[in-house]
Amino acid sequence: MKAAFFTVLLFIFTFQVSNAQWVQTSNGLGDVIIFSLTNNGDKLFAGTYANGLYSSTNNGVDWTPSFLNEVCYSLAVNGNNIFAGTVNHGVFLSTNNGLNWIQTSLNNRTIGAFAISGNNIFAGARNGDAGVLLSTDNGTSWTQTSLVNKIIYSLTISGSNIFAGAYDTGVYLSTNSGVNWIQTSLNNRRIYSTANIGDNIFAGTASGGVYRSTDNGINWNQTSLNSSNGFSLIVYGNNVYAGMGFATGVNVSTDYGISWEQRNEGLGNFFIYAFSILNNNIFVGTGGMSIYRRPLSELTNINSVSNEIPNAFSLSQNYPNPFNPETKISFSVPGTQNVSIRVYDELGKEVDILVNEQLEAGTYEAVWSADKFPSGIYYYKMTAGNFSKTTKMILLK
Repeated sequence: MKAAFFTVLLFIFTFQVSNAQWVQTSNGLGDVIIFSLTNNGDKLFAGTYANGLYSSTNNGVDWTPSFLNEVCYSLAVNGNNIFAGTVNHGVFLSTNNGLNWIQTSLNNRTIGAFAISGNNIFAGARNGDAGVLLSTDNGTSWTQTSLVNKIIYSLTISGSNIFAGAYDTGVYLSTNSGVNWIQTSLNNRRIYSTANIGDNIFAGTASGGVYRSTDNGINWNQTSLNSSNGFSLIVYGNNVYAGMGFATGVNVSTDYGISWEQRNEGLGNFFIYAFSILNNNIFVGTGGMSIYRRPLSELTNINSVSNEIPNAFSLSQNYPNPFNPETKISFSVPGTQNVSIRVYDELGKEVDILVNEQLEAGTYEAVWSADKFPSGIYYYKMTAGNFSKTTKMILLK
């Protein structure tokens, strides 16, 4: 009887592990190349290579055409406005969540990137005079900035700084809304993607993986994710997600790019061209097999339980306790705050970081998988603003 019970438990555990993976979600799309992803509210948009723009209103389960039959290299959202950067036909604008589209006056370029700061909309071009263009009137008119004749693959805004990733000439920086640009010290690589967490600027390169600057582009260092092509980057909280080339796939860093973990379970060997995050799920656009989806909690071990605003910070006892090898820790945040939850052994040595990011108000659940740790007493400590609490837990193998 005990053997049968153990077999059932083993089956359940194996089933859960085997389902912790990426799942293709392309009903209505087919197996196509996805160049761009974004979302406006609960509506997802996907720019395909051959079939134009598609949208989904049920978390990526089903996709329908979104009335823009253009190859969309880039997508961006600014309030109720959605901008689509197309091949050779410039920028299209929708003011009604993708139901209708109008071609803006920027109508004869290939647009590979957008960045938005207030009323300033920057567009990175890949042909014509190329370089970076600017609209200050919601896309009605566009002017060329002083960065010209550079093929732009990516744009990122960090405070008052704008970073432009160029084809074979590295990263450029403007500190005055695109009026002037300087070439940074990362100047001899093809830049596919850029992103930032505060003053940490990340650049995905051709063949060299991901680089990071901690001083606004003055100096750059190659991270440990140092091979393959960094086609796409997205930041969520204090976590960085990098979409790479064949066999490298999706990589996650929870410590500002110092270390990376490959998370390709069920994904296959595809180029990862685009990311979007919606409803606690992360979506990736691949180079040939459409879109895959996965819960964020499977990649970062944290999941939103409730958006109801708590009255105060709280940290609950882990459950189950004792546990083997996984346990859940619930905690609450009453307002936007940088939250840290770290695990220590009985001697006080830090052994793991469960949470280290800025979170909105709500109740969350973090998961600690302790399969690589020995049995014993451990402590987890939450710090957020002036709040600090430490709780004991027992790993019993």
